Amino acid sequence: MRISAPSQYRTMLTDLQSQLYAQYQIQKQITTGKQATTASEAGGTADTIMRTHLAMSQITQYGTNLEMADSWLQTSETAMQNIVDILSQAKTVAEKMSTGTMEPLEHETAAEEVANIFEQLITLANTKVDGNYLFAGTLTDTLPVTTYLDNTFPAELSTDSDQGSGSVASIVDNLVSLGDLAFQLTRDTTGALAGITISANNTLGENGIVPPLSFDAGLANWIHYTVASDARGLADTYMLRYAFSGGTDAVSARVGETFSWTADADVGEQTFNSFCKVSFTGVGAATLDVGGVPTYTANSAQEMVEAINSAGADYFAYADGDDVYVMIKDGVAPGTFYDITDGGGPIDVSYSTLDDLTNQINNGNKAQGMVSIDNTALPGLTDTITLGEHSWTWSEITGGTLPADADGYASALTSWIGAHTDEFTAVATTGAASADASVIITANSEGKAGNVALTGTGVTTSGALMGGIDGTEHQTTGRLYIDGSCDYDLETNLNCTVLAVDGDDVTVRVRWYDDDGTRHVEDLTLSAAGDDNGVAIPGMDGVTLYRDGLTFEEGAVMDIALTHYQGNQEDIEVSFSKDSHMRYNWNASQLLGGSLTVDLYGETAAKVSGTGTGSLHMDGAYRGLYPQDFDIDVVDGGQVPGDDVTLRVRWTDQNGNTHDEEMTFSGTGTDNAQTIPGSDGVEIYLDSGTYQQGDAFSYSVEKDTLQIMDMFTLWEQALLSGDQETAQTMSQEALAVLDDALEKIMNYIADSGARQERIDIREVVMTDQELFHTDVLEDVEAVDITQAYLELNMLQTSYTTTLKVTSSMSDMFLLNYM
Repeated sequence: MRISAPSQYRTMLTDLQSQLYAQYQIQKQITTGKQATTASEAGGTADTIMRTHLAMSQITQYGTNLEMADSWLQTSETAMQNIVDILSQAKTVAEKMSTGTMEPLEHETAAEEVANIFEQLITLANTKVDGNYLFAGTLTDTLPVTTYLDNTFPAELSTDSDQGSGSVASIVDNLVSLGDLAFQLTRDTTGALAGITISANNTLGENGIVPPLSFDAGLANWIHYTVASDARGLADTYMLRYAFSGGTDAVSARVGETFSWTADADVGEQTFNSFCKVSFTGVGAATLDVGGVPTYTANSAQEMVEAINSAGADYFAYADGDDVYVMIKDGVAPGTFYDITDGGGPIDVSYSTLDDLTNQINNGNKAQGMVSIDNTALPGLTDTITLGEHSWTWSEITGGTLPADADGYASALTSWIGAHTDEFTAVATTGAASADASVIITANSEGKAGNVALTGTGVTTSGALMGGIDGTEHQTTGRLYIDGSCDYDLETNLNCTVLAVDGDDVTVRVRWYDDDGTRHVEDLTLSAAGDDNGVAIPGMDGVTLYRDGLTFEEGAVMDIALTHYQGNQEDIEVSFSKDSHMRYNWNASQLLGGSLTVDLYGETAAKVSGTGTGSLHMDGAYRGLYPQDFDIDVVDGGQVPGDDVTLRVRWTDQNGNTHDEEMTFSGTGTDNAQTIPGSDGVEIYLDSGTYQQGDAFSYSVEKDTLQIMDMFTLWEQALLSGDQETAQTMSQEALAVLDDALEKIMNYIADSGARQERIDIREVVMTDQELFHTDVLEDVEAVDITQAYLELNMLQTSYTTTLKVTSSMSDMFLLNYM
């Protein structure tokens, strides 16, 4: 086959270009030292090269991490060793002052030395490395320890309000009759257990409504169905189809009707109780008819309440401004109804509406009840009031001196309930024309806090707080804060209970113990969010309490610690590899310990044995050095309040001495708490119930055995007190605390050394891995420079030869062309 000259020419040009590219590639390899600079150039070795480079990058990062951790550990070890030296100096002082043979001038000198050591200790606890605080946990930019008491963190939520009824009510379109409305009840969750049960014997709306409406258990007016709500499961739904025109339509026309249902089995049955609202629309005498008979005449809401409550009927009343609400009493036989109507005068009577029902189911309702006091038959000192788990005598309520009239009794009971429970509030209706008086008691939170027993001797009561509905699930998202520093010497805890939420007003009951172990209680109302709207806490000069703008639920309990520590206790870790980590920090509270004070408010002793119904509760500020166990036996039983109950309390102190104390109680609650003699501040009190011989209780006080910050403060004060015995005793206690601290910190130092050894070993491993991966890269990526130069020389020679041949061929091609 004949090959034309132009074709030969093009072939030679292509060959020249290929040789030029080959030279370029080798020159690039010589310059970079790598066989390939892109994945496409690497071919089959690309995956190995990329993985090896990734491993090298990780090794570099791990190496940086190790260097930082090693620097942190070395600085920590030095700081901790310095702390050991400082505490050893303090131990020498404590040993010297523990002998009890020192003169007053020596006490003053020792106090100065203790103060100086304390300042050095705080400086060491605030040591930095590379601009970061060593002992602040993960808050490395926060000063770990302060000389004053403060807390920049929000309160911790310990308990919230009840979990909710598990049901949701709504007003929807009536699918049968267009333009009308229907009432719908469904679950607030999904799944196989998301059912609703309409209880039997419901009477709401049975008659009196035109046309008749019935929330009956027979479900004659209900459509029951399940709807697929999402992939998790089904939601159970009941719809009451009825020609409602709006939410203001009445669903009841009598007092005494109920609608009950169960959604969440853990919450139990919820019951809506019908009520009547009597509104005073003007001034003058008004008459209320019950069952068609003129029954009550009054000139104001207050007088109407007293007239109804003093009558001892099956229903009771409470006032809200110019409105009087009437409900059936607890214990009245089911099916007992009363028609309450306008008998004349400036009043208007209305009943429960669809909106009332819907709002209570969704938002919850606080149960309310009544204590009525007859001015002609006043209760005696031994008569009692029982409210849920609480039971009080009028002797307790009035301080042993009975008031002269019903108004005085009502005022005393109102004050007592407000001061002695977080669960309930009370309002007195006094000064009415009837000369009797009522106390309206309201649960502070919805649902379970209501429907509790309310009974009394010598008075008339509603039998229980009525009308409590849990509502849908409630959640406290808001938090409380403090601003300013406290002038107390010892750390303390602020126990904060949300008593009431009324619009923007959040009322909080704050409890705490001062330096003397005295418990303080203050109710503060926070009307707006932000630190500039804080409210001063009485007795804590310069400290204010404030809130954020999120949601607060009544009954929520939060705690704020007033402490020297401002960092946290979270760990900082170094990564050795993908799955291998090591902690390399210690926090200030680990080194210096916790609070000397253990807040025992609200703690309950465990029932070990016995059949009595009463419980035993702890109170007080425990300030012993070590954890403590208490065993309590009932040696002489009885009913409290009313009878005397004698307890035997046994425990073994830190010196191994056994204590056995007998204590006699007749009242209930924290006002009747007694300090266990010699127990370093532990108190106990009883609640209402029976206590029988053989009932046994136990309680263990848990505490940190290390309390350096509080100990130094008390020790300096004891040395300056001028009292030889006080200085000697506190020096002995300081010696025990210092021994514990030195032992712990020496263990931390040893631990630090072990961790540094792990880092050294890991650095050797990292070096070996780096060498290995370097060798891999050399095998698959590195260029043999000598061989590359030889190849480049050969390519250049070949290129020159090809260029000459091409030149000759070009000349021949031109001659032939001419």
